[in-house]
Amino acid sequence: MNQSIQQIENQGEFVAELLDRFQLFWNVKKEKLYTGEGIESNYYSIRREDTNQEFFAAKEGYEVFQNWELIDMVSKIAQQSDLSLAKGGSFHGGRKVYLKIDTGSIEGIGKNHDQIKKYITVLNSHDGTGSLALGMTNITMSCSNTFHRMYKEMNTRIRHSANMRDKVDLLMRGVDKIREQEQTLYEKFYRMAATKCSVNETVRMVQAITGVNIETDVSDAKKLYSPNQIKKAQNLTVRIAQEQAQKGETLWGLFSGVTSYTTKDVSNRRNDMWENKMTGSAYKADNKAFDMVDKITVY
Repeated sequence: MNQSIQQIENQGEFVAELLDRFQLFWNVKKEKLYTGEGIESNYYSIRREDTNQEFFAAKEGYEVFQNWELIDMVSKIAQQSDLSLAKGGSFHGGRKVYLKIDTGSIEGIGKNHDQIKKYITVLNSHDGTGSLALGMTNITMSCSNTFHRMYKEMNTRIRHSANMRDKVDLLMRGVDKIREQEQTLYEKFYRMAATKCSVNETVRMVQAITGVNIETDVSDAKKLYSPNQIKKAQNLTVRIAQEQAQKGETLWGLFSGVTSYTTKDVSNRRNDMWENKMTGSAYKADNKAFDMVDKITVY
């Protein structure tokens, strides 16, 4: 019994240390809202306790999943797989928080033998815009391109409802399956690097991401597209050319051109980039590009 208590105390100290390290040592409050006349409403205020920053108004069924619960869960996932919890943080004053489990690296992809750092990422939303969800984040070391992909299978996206903690237990037990899915994704990268990319595929990619057909005559393009669209298409075309010069004229070079564009051109500040890559327009563009390239990769 004493050993059990000691284990709980040790886990509590470990969680507190990580909360402090990742600047997540704060709680989220759920409190009943009232009208100016003092009439009870059907909504609750969801706010950050230490700063009183209000995130959103929720209905009664919304369940808060605290930062300490997130770190406790993710650290246990890491420990049971002999991995380490490497990074963490928040966006927009804590509206969204994330934790990353380091799952190692792979190398030897493409012409320049790219090395990729791999992470399983857990995202939690305190502002009602998302679920508790698992994904995979990777960083290509040669160019710092970042790609994040959410897992779409069952038990990897949990809504903030009354029974969410029961589903969290299922998520923790499914980590081995998640590692298998992660391996499948990286095997696709190798196959992309072994598949040639045609000019037509590059044209289709630029149009899919920016809405601009780069084969359009210059004078016609000025009539059909806005200056902002044209600039985006030019930036993306340059990034694709740069990546293919380094990685080879392959689908891996094409895909890397898109992730380079969304990493370096879509967001300016680093915090904006990480959020955009995980939940915003950059995430959507990267995953659209991945799905397009995956369909034409030679298997």
